[in-house]
Amino acid sequence: MLKALIINDQKDYHTVLKHKFKNKISFDSAYDGVQGLKLLENDYELIFLDLQMPILDGFGVLERMTDEQKEKTVVMSYLLDPGAEVGTKQRGCKHFLDGGADKVEIERVLFEMGVLEVNE
Repeated sequence: MLKALIINDQKDYHTVLKHKFKNKISFDSAYDGVQGLKLLENDYELIFLDLQMPILDGFGVLERMTDEQKEKTVVMSYLLDPGAEVGTKQRGCKHFLDGGADKVEIERVLFEMGVLEVNE
């Protein structure tokens, strides 16, 4: 089972992701960017990151992440500004999905990242 971190201030979002991948991914949760950075001291195979959060937003988290952590990160945000995806990529994170992405869309990105096998 993959070990992942969700950094998102919306508790419902954590519940939904955990339910969608309950047999494939084990999740830890952070509800703001500072809490997320502290948990990133642990090793995760996958990180789901929101952009709009209190205390420290997702862009601030990306700026403090290592390159290796950015490779494992999927930014999932409801921020509809086209600059959000550009800003994410400028900070070294290649994987961006709309916050409302369904399980199939998320799995597609996880397959591309090589963290989830097709037969899982």
